[in-house]
Amino acid sequence: MGACRHYASGWGDPTLVAMNDSEYAGYVKNKIPVMAFASQGGGYYSKKLMGFPLKDKILRRYESSKNQARLPIVKRIAEENSCTPAAVCMAFLTSNPLQSAAIVGCSTVTQLEDSMSLCDLTLTDSQLEALQNPAV
Repeated sequence: MGACRHYASGWGDPTLVAMNDSEYAGYVKNKIPVMAFASQGGGYYSKKLMGFPLKDKILRRYESSKNQARLPIVKRIAEENSCTPAAVCMAFLTSNPLQSAAIVGCSTVTQLEDSMSLCDLTLTDSQLEALQNPAV
């Protein structure tokens, strides 16, 4: 869900590129599945909402006006569903009309359990729309 920047701004890997709105629409229309390499944005939403510091690498990749606008939306959805921001990120992918596989990069068992805590959570169309197109 995190709108990341092009690889040159922090990824350093030319095989990893951010998807733009036109590409997204094409993948949905043509039913082409995608891999969400950084499906939780390196913990951007979770850490930001809990007031934890973020590594410079994560800030370079994910700090944007669009992602900042998503923060209160992620918080609201997490509160409505009694879940964590990480679970909302996963639900965004699994509830989305775009066929995708989420790759999670957990460094602890606790993070993995958090990511999988509500794997059956389905977001509403209005929640998906709010996350996809936050008012910036």
